[in-house]
Amino acid sequence: MLPGIEVAPVNKINLRGNKIGDEGVIRLCKAIEDSHKTKLRYLDLGENEFTEKGAEALYILMERMKNLKTVLFDGNEKLTELAKTRLKFICDSKNT
Repeated sequence: MLPGIEVAPVNKINLRGNKIGDEGVIRLCKAIEDSHKTKLRYLDLGENEFTEKGAEALYILMERMKNLKTVLFDGNEKLTELAKTRLKFICDSKNT
């Protein structure tokens, strides 16, 4: 970072259609958790070809980040119905 320049906290990430897979989702979730400046409220991971392995990292992130209210995960055909239901339940519970 350049001296005297402050980066604003990120509140929205859209990675739709980037096909980052499980490894990408896991690394992204870890990076978000490790960031002390994030105020993330919206995360779009639609069409990224992740499975339950990536969904597990996403569950943890969603539980820990109280500000994260919207997570989109549609178009991930490798997710089981159980994983989709669990993600939807966590999203819904954060918005009630």
